Amino acid sequence: MNAPANDASSREAQRAAVHADPPAMNAQILLIEDDGALRNLLETVLKSASYDVWPAPQGREAMKILDVVVIDLIVTDIVMPEQDGIETILQVRRLQPRLPIIAMSGGGQVVPEQYLRMAKVVGATRLLANPVQPADLRKLLDGLLANSIAASDDGAEENSTSAAFRGVFAA
Repeated sequence: MNAPANDASSREAQRAAVHADPPAMNAQILLIEDDGALRNLLETVLKSASYDVWPAPQGREAMKILDVVVIDLIVTDIVMPEQDGIETILQVRRLQPRLPIIAMSGGGQVVPEQYLRMAKVVGATRLLANPVQPADLRKLLDGLLANSIAASDDGAEENSTSAAFRGVFAA
């Protein structure tokens, strides 16, 4: 008995599926922002760019997420209650010196540039002053993630800021 034409095309589709590249995983982004409205907005922007987003309202919650999820990049506010972005960046650098971190700040009681300079000194990879433009954030994330993948593929050394401050701020 002859197999129906449908079976032949079905077998062809199965063969193609077996030999296809595995689906690409979305980058895992840890978003740390205490302002709920801004956190929701940024989460929406990042999800629309096909990132998987793990939101946290402050540094302590973020560190709990980092303990159980393999994160590809962190976006963090600086001025937050309980555990601010500076302390969070220091903790992350002790645990994962190569993890890209984008620090954002709108200021607080001082001009944002002062907070952002402190964030750079303790290990932030890139800086953004609020208000953040969604297109700028997406472009920055895409670039950092591409560089992170390239660095892990060629065994590149950790950046000099991370190396210098990992020892200085070690517990």
